[in-house]
Amino acid sequence: MWETLTESMEAMVGHYQALKALGLEKEKRLVAADVPVIEQLTKEAEKLIAAISEQEAVRQRSLAAILPVCSLANEQPTLAELLAETNGWTPPDL
Repeated sequence: MWETLTESMEAMVGHYQALKALGLEKEKRLVAADVPVIEQLTKEAEKLIAAISEQEAVRQRSLAAILPVCSLANEQPTLAELLAETNGWTPPDL
């Protein structure tokens, strides 16, 4: 359960970083009015957004599985609440 949650969040971080890089590149191309490249960057961004949505669904399913095990009633626990239930486990650096 925890591994799935960690993996999905790591994937989301990577997708968001790639999306940020695409946004910066798109900004440069907009200034240069490079329409074909802008269209390609937009398509790549759409794929990343879809991937982020998929990972968000995995994250939500993982949390739904973890909450009952941790005896947390809150459906949207904070990271501190989750960590308090893991006996000192800390997440890897992302």
